Amino acid sequence: VGAGGETAHLAYNSGASTQHSPLEDENDYEESDAGSAIGQLVNGTNVLAIHGLNAGATSSDFHIEPQLIITTRTGGGGQTGYFATATPGAPNGRPETLRLPQTVTFSRSPGPFTGSFQLSITGAAAGQQIRYVMASPGGPFNADVPAPTLTSTLYTGPVTVNSSRLIRAAVFNPSNGQGGEPSTAQYLLLETGSGNNTSSFTSPLPIAVIDQHGGGGYGPGEPYKTSFLHFFNRGPGDIARLNAIPDVFTRISHKVRGSSSAHFPKRAYGMKTRNDQGENKKFELGGLAKANNWVWYNPWKYDDAYVRNAFMFQLSRDMGHWASRNQPAEMFLNVNGGKLDSNDYWGIYVLTEKIESGKDRLDIESIGSSDIAGDNLTGGYILKIDRADEDETAWQTPTAQAGSEDRIVVVEPEQEDEKPEQIAYIKNYIAGFETAVLADRAGNWATRNYQKYIDVPSWIDVHMLNSFALNPDSFRLSSYFHKDRNQKLKAGPIWDFDRGLNADVDSGAQYDPRQWNGTHFDMSWWKQVWRDPEFIQGWVDRWWELRGGALSDANLNQIITTMGD
Repeated sequence: VGAGGETAHLAYNSGASTQHSPLEDENDYEESDAGSAIGQLVNGTNVLAIHGLNAGATSSDFHIEPQLIITTRTGGGGQTGYFATATPGAPNGRPETLRLPQTVTFSRSPGPFTGSFQLSITGAAAGQQIRYVMASPGGPFNADVPAPTLTSTLYTGPVTVNSSRLIRAAVFNPSNGQGGEPSTAQYLLLETGSGNNTSSFTSPLPIAVIDQHGGGGYGPGEPYKTSFLHFFNRGPGDIARLNAIPDVFTRISHKVRGSSSAHFPKRAYGMKTRNDQGENKKFELGGLAKANNWVWYNPWKYDDAYVRNAFMFQLSRDMGHWASRNQPAEMFLNVNGGKLDSNDYWGIYVLTEKIESGKDRLDIESIGSSDIAGDNLTGGYILKIDRADEDETAWQTPTAQAGSEDRIVVVEPEQEDEKPEQIAYIKNYIAGFETAVLADRAGNWATRNYQKYIDVPSWIDVHMLNSFALNPDSFRLSSYFHKDRNQKLKAGPIWDFDRGLNADVDSGAQYDPRQWNGTHFDMSWWKQVWRDPEFIQGWVDRWWELRGGALSDANLNQIITTMGD
């Protein structure tokens, strides 16, 4: 398709008829236009052979470095769009692998219903078809119903829906197999009988329905399972209605969370909101800031007032620290796949923002997989002293200052995203703090090098909040810390006060004067910093400062009054 510097009659051992002068730079290529041979290309693999010639057999400076440059021109019938399946590092697919821009629309919004209805599906353009998959609860896929393909059921007219159904539909071009983005809807049949009626259920709280489409439930230690969330905010008259169109319908990943609470009859859950492709998608739920990571807190054995966490979180915010916001809601949890009836009612849960970095959560820098050196390596990290789950990185320091039973657990970065450099950095930082505080104490506080590592005011406030609540789990479980980029290690955010504030715990400790002198001043790292007279004086000064503000009787009563409203 092109040549240069060749002999008149080319043979396998021919020599070059001309010589190049030394290349001036790496871009000094000899060009040859191969455009005239485009018509010879075939579908699939094409081979371009290059024959290099030297001036002589003894020449030692022969060098050949081929470079093929291809220019694509648009406007000649090419198609632009998103690929149905990404192929990074591999050749792009042909036009039929592009997603069609058309999507389907269901004639009825997802959500609960009574009786039966006719479901129409629209959205196909001329020459296109709609294919769908409709599944009953408890089928081979449960909530993981696959997306439709060109061989799925052809939509030819309205479909009768008279029981709970999950439907996924998409537009297709039958001539080349192109398909559009699938859409999903779930319809939940409500019980209208006199015994377990849910069709008229209303509440002054938001209502959440979590439906596993016959998946069978969630067990402690099991991974996230696909489910669907129907969330109903309060409407006219500040009343939420179950027999209505949900304000939010979305795919979710759902699992049991917690340690001891994971084995309660009424369990706590972790929930991640997803889009139809299973990717993270943020939603605003119950007036809380948009997010995709949530906790369903389960007041059951201890927090029979349902407000202990909410009260303490508000108190922390009044003291100037971020704390999770929350919203009580009434929950239906349908795992058996039958009608949504009163047997699926699980009572009041408290929807709570999970501790994570973000502008609407804990406002620190999020650390990414590329942050492995320099300032970026210094944060942000979220840690906790707690029992570690299998998918969490945890360690115990050589001096075990964080506790003899529990571990320092890395919350962010998550284990699947963390890098060895990041774990090494935060381990070394914690080790440096422990070494410094032990040396400072051994030297009778002639130095306070430990203060180079920790933000003392935040440590005082978190200690004070836990002591104020007489929280028996404080400093040994669910004890969070965070380190922003180029910042010191801060205590907090606070978390988990279900056994505090005079909860009716099963140990009876709140009624036993011999146990009133607890370990709040001698637990984990705190037993070191609490030996520092300067830290003690800072605690005392802060107490009296807050008694005139956030910890005043007036403010404490105001928080209670607001929560009652």
